[in-house]
Amino acid sequence: MPSMAWIRRLPLFWLLLGVLSLLGTGLILTLTRQGIATWSDSGQYFTAARTLLAGDGLRTCSGGYLTLWPPLFPILIAALQAVGLTNLEAARVINAVAFGLIIFAAGALYRRSLKLPVLALLGAGAVLLSWPQVLWAIHALSETVFTLLLVVFVWLLRRFRFAAILAVGRSQPAGQRNGHRVALALDPRYAFQ
Repeated sequence: MPSMAWIRRLPLFWLLLGVLSLLGTGLILTLTRQGIATWSDSGQYFTAARTLLAGDGLRTCSGGYLTLWPPLFPILIAALQAVGLTNLEAARVINAVAFGLIIFAAGALYRRSLKLPVLALLGAGAVLLSWPQVLWAIHALSETVFTLLLVVFVWLLRRFRFAAILAVGRSQPAGQRNGHRVALALDPRYAFQ
């Protein structure tokens, strides 16, 4: 039997945060055990995934190119369809995993921002119990994936901002000086709506 000594070396905070993350994933899988809910946008994502697998690119139900919806979600669905899942199963797995990772990333962000680890765990628990986020996660929509990306983006932005503050007085490459502009440009999801 493999040794579990690595668990004893893992800080308690990260272990508990991992448990909260797994609880979040389990919650979404439990709530969607009869199937994930769909919306009109879900049909566009499923069609785009199907046409991508067929080699026709990302197309909508009407046959046009997918331009009004973010392409990452149908690409992820297509990747899971390629390994044998149906589009509904793929969306269910993607959203469940993304929800669990949102909890973990939010907890990591809280841990970086707060002095007391217990407050960071309470914040992650609040994300776990966030009913609006749970409602998005039980639908075959891209909001859960993009919420995850947004939380990771904020964590990275905060990390690099502190790195830039520590580097004040030293020569900074242009990439560090202008990193916030680039980071903001990477999240245009709601910019034009």
